[in-house]
Amino acid sequence: MKIRMKWYLLLTPIVIGLILITTHDFEQKVELQKVYSSGSPKADVKSKVARWEYFNRMLRDPKTGKIPGGIRQKELKFASELVRDSDKLKKGNDAQNLDWAEAGPNNVGGRTRALAIDINNSNTIIAGGASGGMWKSTNNGASWQLKSDPSTILSVTTVAQDPRSGKTNNWYYGTGEWGSNLAGTQATNYTGDGIYKSTDNGETWSLLNSTFSQDFTDPFDSPFDYVNKIEINPNTGTIFVASQVWGIYRSTDEGETFELLLGGRGEHINSDVSVAADGTIVAVISSPFEGFTPGTSPGVYVSTNDGDNWTNITPTTFPNVHTRSIVEIAPSNTNIAYILTYTGSVINETQEDVRFHKVTISNGQSEERTNNLPSFPFQDGQERISQAGYNLTIAIKPDDENFVLIGATSLFRSTNGFATLPTDSKRDWIGGYHPQYFFYPKFHPDIHSFAFDPTNPNAMWWGHDGGLSYTNDIRQSGFADVFPWDDKNNGYNVTQFYHIQISQNPGDNRIMGGTQDNGTPYFRYDGAIADEIDDLSSGDGAYSYFGQNFAYVSSQN
Repeated sequence: MKIRMKWYLLLTPIVIGLILITTHDFEQKVELQKVYSSGSPKADVKSKVARWEYFNRMLRDPKTGKIPGGIRQKELKFASELVRDSDKLKKGNDAQNLDWAEAGPNNVGGRTRALAIDINNSNTIIAGGASGGMWKSTNNGASWQLKSDPSTILSVTTVAQDPRSGKTNNWYYGTGEWGSNLAGTQATNYTGDGIYKSTDNGETWSLLNSTFSQDFTDPFDSPFDYVNKIEINPNTGTIFVASQVWGIYRSTDEGETFELLLGGRGEHINSDVSVAADGTIVAVISSPFEGFTPGTSPGVYVSTNDGDNWTNITPTTFPNVHTRSIVEIAPSNTNIAYILTYTGSVINETQEDVRFHKVTISNGQSEERTNNLPSFPFQDGQERISQAGYNLTIAIKPDDENFVLIGATSLFRSTNGFATLPTDSKRDWIGGYHPQYFFYPKFHPDIHSFAFDPTNPNAMWWGHDGGLSYTNDIRQSGFADVFPWDDKNNGYNVTQFYHIQISQNPGDNRIMGGTQDNGTPYFRYDGAIADEIDDLSSGDGAYSYFGQNFAYVSSQN
């Protein structure tokens, strides 16, 4: 049931009450129109709703029936006050005085929303987890180090490097993942609160004051609560930000200030932006939330003067209603862009309504190639592409505008920009699920991010719900069985644990826990970080327990 905004037309309205009603209804609109996306890629619509209800009942305030806004920040503040008030703590009970050592697992990744390669050194990789912070590798993924301060927001969603000469030590990452993690309710999002900047090539990060909000009670009071994308104009250094719920913003002073270019609060559910090497900018903004009239019509826009002016180039075949679109400009031909769109509806019970367009930017001409989106049969006969718009990624080979990869729950590739329908599942379906193995070896389902090696257009990285995968040649097709991916989760420890269990028996060093989309990792801790694990369940692991003779695990459904 949809909740519509109620305007009480009283002769003497109480202004404060009206503001409260409007704000409350806006939050309800946002919650009800969220795309409920389970971490389990096998979940159907009913199980997604059931999962949402389960976590909501577990986490909400029993008095109000709601999860308080900004609860994570309040938790951190409360904890910090307990530590400072040490005279009220008994000696030895202060958790800060305990010695902690990482136990593991050391070879299980997690949902990776942000991924980039240093343009000066392709051995330096920057990657960020949806709840695991920002990580850095200086040896091509052989090892990783956490670079985020654990006391800061760790919900990393996008990252970008300033490509200008003399500015490449400057990096920016956005925070806040909305609607696709635990409960799909206000405070169980991985709430963000601003954009972070590094001026030492990703070694340390600090919050941009212009993007921080002190109001933890309103999850949508700031355009930087949920940041989808950051792109930087290589000619001017202007930072472009695609903001959830708000629209497209820019900063012309390296993050000191930001201004709105397209959109407004509630006027667009999602937005995305791509910036080409010549400074061409293409942005796409979605349909509004119910009850909101957008000042800028939803669709596709281009700017050639650093965002000062925008031209609507929305294809005539573009859907009238669309909840999320992503756009990528071809690096080798800045006049070509590809757009992947989720309309927010389904064609039948097993197939989402996803559209695909190739656009010529200079004249706005377009070609719809929706009918050429991959539709290989799967084990259960279901054809999911985007998991309700959550998994949408387009990658274009830097030296070939027609070599296009679409990342969704699985990864597909085409050498002609999907001008024809892929028919060879062995060669065209190269990650995520697998028609025989179920899961593709060394490439987990649910794909979110990618990065090409700046010195080698054939080498690339992918970020997904299982962490990181790499290939030194994305073109290869002569493999005998499956595409030979390299697993790069060598200490990239962003696994999202819902639950941890240790044995109650003295001397028993077994550990296990339920995780997001990585089952229930099980291992023994002998003082060193565990590299060898067993997975005792599948999908989304949940509660677990060590009995006297058996280990008990559970997972969704």
